[in-house]
Amino acid sequence: MQRGKLSAILATAAVGFAALATLLSPAGSANQAEITPLDAPLLQTLPQFHGQHVEDLLWGSYRSGLYLGLRMRVPKSLLVGLAWFDPDQPGGEIQLRHEAQSRDGLIFGWEAHDGRSFGRQELVDGPLHLTTHLMKHGEAACGHGGDWAVRVTAQPAAGDFEPISGTEHVQKRVSLIFYVMDEAGSPIQLETAGASSPSSRRPAFVSGYHPVAGSWEMSMHLQQQEGVQKAAKLRHLAVRTLASHNITDLLRIHLNQPAHRSSGRRVPQLPNEAQPAANLAAFQVTLRVPGKVDLIFLAGQDGAMPTPVSSLMNPGSGLSGWLPAWVLQWLPSATGSSSHHTQTLQETCRSSREERLQRLQGSQLTNRLQDAEAGYAKRVADTFGPLEAADLPPGTAKASNAALSNMLGGLGYFYGASKILLAKGPHAAQPRAVVESWPAALYTGVPSRSFFPRGFLWDEGFHQLLVHKWDPAISRDVLAHWLDLINSQGWIAREQILGQEARARVPEEFMVQNPDAANPPTLFLVLADMARGLQAAAEGSSSRSKEVLQADADFLRAAWPRLTSWLGWFQRTQQGPVPGSYRWRGRDNTTNRELNPKTLESGLDDFPRASHPSEDERHLDLRCWMALAYQSLATIGKSLALDPSEVQPYTEMAAALSDPAELVRLHWAPQAQRFLDWGNHTEGVTLQRVLLRLPDGRPYAQELQRIVDPERPPQLQFVPHFGFVSLFPLLMRLLPPDSPQLAALLQALPQADLLWSPYGLRSLGKDSPLYNQHNTEHDAPYWRGAVWFNINYLALAALQHYSQIVGPAASSLVCRVRQRGFAFTDKLAERLLAGLLQQDRIWRQRHSSS
Repeated sequence: MQRGKLSAILATAAVGFAALATLLSPAGSANQAEITPLDAPLLQTLPQFHGQHVEDLLWGSYRSGLYLGLRMRVPKSLLVGLAWFDPDQPGGEIQLRHEAQSRDGLIFGWEAHDGRSFGRQELVDGPLHLTTHLMKHGEAACGHGGDWAVRVTAQPAAGDFEPISGTEHVQKRVSLIFYVMDEAGSPIQLETAGASSPSSRRPAFVSGYHPVAGSWEMSMHLQQQEGVQKAAKLRHLAVRTLASHNITDLLRIHLNQPAHRSSGRRVPQLPNEAQPAANLAAFQVTLRVPGKVDLIFLAGQDGAMPTPVSSLMNPGSGLSGWLPAWVLQWLPSATGSSSHHTQTLQETCRSSREERLQRLQGSQLTNRLQDAEAGYAKRVADTFGPLEAADLPPGTAKASNAALSNMLGGLGYFYGASKILLAKGPHAAQPRAVVESWPAALYTGVPSRSFFPRGFLWDEGFHQLLVHKWDPAISRDVLAHWLDLINSQGWIAREQILGQEARARVPEEFMVQNPDAANPPTLFLVLADMARGLQAAAEGSSSRSKEVLQADADFLRAAWPRLTSWLGWFQRTQQGPVPGSYRWRGRDNTTNRELNPKTLESGLDDFPRASHPSEDERHLDLRCWMALAYQSLATIGKSLALDPSEVQPYTEMAAALSDPAELVRLHWAPQAQRFLDWGNHTEGVTLQRVLLRLPDGRPYAQELQRIVDPERPPQLQFVPHFGFVSLFPLLMRLLPPDSPQLAALLQALPQADLLWSPYGLRSLGKDSPLYNQHNTEHDAPYWRGAVWFNINYLALAALQHYSQIVGPAASSLVCRVRQRGFAFTDKLAERLLAGLLQQDRIWRQRHSSS
């Protein structure tokens, strides 16, 4: 088989649907730059993202918002999911688990996941403990993306997985519902004869055809506890729907139908009904606890690979419904496409169907999972060092594996359009229109599977610092998807809500993205790290492999036009009132309900800024982010040996923004001895209850409103709130080792009445009047004292950087950093581990006193 040619077909399928959709702006939008993609080559089309890479990553646990959901990295995928409930739940109420929701009260998360072929997740649902395994197996000519199996093991919650406090009900059975849906609407065939029990000896219980997966089938293998005589029966439901975001409700409705009763007791079960041309099939199996079920997916069952993508691009083909008309009209015809697009497969899969089934079920699957678990543990140790070392706090290995695995297991694939607020029309009174952007794909980490199962620009840079160390190819792929979202102005929407499933989890008022709004360019954290690796290699001191370095270099070279466009947008739109200063746009200067108007664009949300938003503001954190971005581009340009005239503007700006004298001039408050924001500010602002009256003067309600003391009007000054913002010159390593300002920051770090807490650095000093204060009646403090681990990580990295500086000017500095930084490092790690081990959760932030 010519794998390179077939991989190219799959690469086109996996990235082409999204990538080709961004080649041109939608018809009629020539004057709408906000929804026009940047005219630059798409990074997803780089050769490094084709071939075996795209085959390995085709299938994955990419439906991040579900407890367990699989899909392919193509726009119109097969969607696979798991739902479950206790059929003997007291009171008869069905508590269906499907979408990951905090209100369910589960403790869940991946405890091993390599991001490619293997994962193990533990879920504690009251008295029930579920373990889900994912195992993939690829074989030449056996279908794109290979075969895979999901094992679900049900057992009583005990031992390390104690039931949640207050649980008294002992669960004896569990109803598992597996489903598969074809997003494109292609029909699915069911095998329901005799309502047979799950077994590898029976035909596939569901099958179909997908342009990428080929002719596929799914089977089920059940293993019940010894002594259970009655075989579990499969019940089914097959319906036609294109609403993947409503699957939970659809299942609940059919389970709640009153006709399903036994001996006078209502039995929640699927109705064994099938609609014509159904594209969603669900199967329910109720088993005794303990027990386990293996779900096996086989691709390419017709003995040939899927139809070449190029032939699907003709009018009336299956692909015509996958891409908008304005893209299809610009696609090359099948007759004019290159040979690797029209190549058909002659080689057939060497393994029989029975062999493929057997290796992904029962004892063979058990052995494969054990080997994969051992291989994962070894790779962790090889990558990060021994995590059970005597000098590490107890529990380090468990916490580290959970952090890494949840990052990789939470990677999601989304496809759709963003809702964008256009600029004002030619008439001032004309309202700003909300339109949809071009359809695009996003492969990304998510901040939280239960709260925020979608892409956030602010979070992704931090995510990729970890992912790039584990799997640089996956990290570059994620970065490529994000940078391919840049529009013709150089803007990336800070929150990506793409596709039905993502939109279903976001209130309408938060859906629209404003192209005036920035977000911290945290991607430069990992991009700068990649560039430093290239620089170190040039100096002969890099520990990275030649393959990784070359792939990083190829990626950065291709990304250069997009990175410069992105930074250019920041420079044009976020400049401050004086040269060298910057200001986050988007603060509300008309609100009468917020104690201090939020700056959501900064990522620090309610961190106190100037009380009265104005164009005079100078935001310290944004200036430091800009310094990092310019430094990164200067380093990238130098490491790639780009034309000096092209790199020089970034080198000069990097030097200007790194000038400590300018930083001190714009943001150092001599009296407070702190780096601070500047703006129109007063401390005379409070929230007070105000009586609301009807037009006739009668009172009808009270509400908290922002009241400004007329005796203390705002004036231009430094904003006297010490916290994370003040640390940014340290976090971005912009201060020389002999800087008196750096010494002052180091002096302040361990002070318990400021930022230091037993659990790490607080986001806001305890001396601030807004420390732990609500911003509105219902808006609890967020960045007003809580310990946020991403910023604490930057602080740890900065302290380590300064502790390694050598030379006469560094001697006293190194002493201070080692004395304070090492104790800080140990304490932060200790408290993070404690939080995980006590509650089996990893928090982005925690209260500084709990």
